[in-house]
Amino acid sequence: IVPIVSWYHNDFDTEPDLVVPLGMSLKQSVPPIQKACSDYRMCVWPRSVHEEGQDPGGRALAELFDQMNEPSLTQLETVLEMERDDPHPPDVITFSHFLPRLELIPEKRMLFFAGLPQAVGSTFVEDRLRALGSKAHIFGHTHFLWDQVIDGVRYVQFALGSPKEQERRNPYGEVAELFLLYDSERGGFAPEKVYFWPEYYRNNERDPANPAMAPYTAKIYCPEAPVVDLPDAMKSLNIVRQKQKEDSPV
Repeated sequence: IVPIVSWYHNDFDTEPDLVVPLGMSLKQSVPPIQKACSDYRMCVWPRSVHEEGQDPGGRALAELFDQMNEPSLTQLETVLEMERDDPHPPDVITFSHFLPRLELIPEKRMLFFAGLPQAVGSTFVEDRLRALGSKAHIFGHTHFLWDQVIDGVRYVQFALGSPKEQERRNPYGEVAELFLLYDSERGGFAPEKVYFWPEYYRNNERDPANPAMAPYTAKIYCPEAPVVDLPDAMKSLNIVRQKQKEDSPV
């Protein structure tokens, strides 16, 4: 089980800004991340960071945090590489606070705050976990429940959340409970859980240039925009959950 030290960088977000239909405009602009995110006000950085001109959300600062993983992780990479030829190589599980991939957060058109992707992740984490041969990566920060395999790695977030967050999850059938990821008594990783957003993206490709928005996003930014039929997505989610329940051993 390997921790990865990280900090976010704004250019982690490689998708376009919130798109509105032709001839329409935003009801209100998306606030700059520097004003919306409390990290910019609450974090006090060493003088050297400012003297070197490093933006608190810039790539240079994220790289500085990534360097804190040295030399430990590089040494561990060498050891794990030697063990991969073993008949029973170890299962590597990595974890970080920030997201390693942009696919692990809904698109801007599905968010209350469309600027959020600029302050959630670090590509340095993805590079680290891949170099370590991680089979599962646990992350946090955004509080979206997630369990999805991408390019051979299982990505998991299970934030218990505040009471209000738990209340908002109830319609999705996402209840606060302990999450079993690895069961040594049964010989490895527990089955994947089914959560709303990963299931939505299994059935719908990311399309950040699409002007259709979640109803709550449209209400904030562009009430005239077409809306995504999330209730229809809920029906699909419930079907998958029911099948999973029927297929699971008693």
